[in-house]
Amino acid sequence: MERRQFIQFSTSLLATLGLSQLDLQHRAIRYAKVLAQGTPRKLALLVGINEYPETSGFSPLRGCTTDVQLQRQLLIHRFGFAPADILMLTDAEATRSQILTA
Repeated sequence: MERRQFIQFSTSLLATLGLSQLDLQHRAIRYAKVLAQGTPRKLALLVGINEYPETSGFSPLRGCTTDVQLQRQLLIHRFGFAPADILMLTDAEATRSQILTA
């Protein structure tokens, strides 16, 4: 799936679900508040896949693994996550079994 098709599909899906921009902003603010709370320990699992198997029918994507790295930095520096408490699975590492055992 091309990036443009993915974005168009995602946008139409959100519109179909009736999620307005305001609702998305409200949810983002709420999640940011939860993430910023001082809790003893926070865990995160980040998954980014650029390269799908040829048999999957998906075209390679660009930027997913970079997004995961940027999200990791955001969690560490903005939300106080310990680097050891963030697991990143990218490309071939991001299998169903790896996600379930994380």
